[in-house]
Amino acid sequence: LTASQNIYADWNSVADELRKLRVADEDIAELKEILSQERPVSRDNLGPRIDNWIAKIVVKAANGMVNLTVATAAGVLSTLICKCLGWN
Repeated sequence: LTASQNIYADWNSVADELRKLRVADEDIAELKEILSQERPVSRDNLGPRIDNWIAKIVVKAANGMVNLTVATAAGVLSTLICKCLGWN
């Protein structure tokens, strides 16, 4: 499967989970675009664009803009990204 085909297998449930965490629709759309253009290598190497996206959401968590704590944000987001890639 290509990266874009693979993310769509579980993308809707991942997007729903992100919305429940109060991640903004534009941030969700940005992640979808990144994942359609760039295939992460492994759980430990998601790539610079995804790492930057996660960092941006962690900053939003620190500012109370998403329903995550700073301590857990990166792990939760990485897990959701891996889920949409089929890396359960």
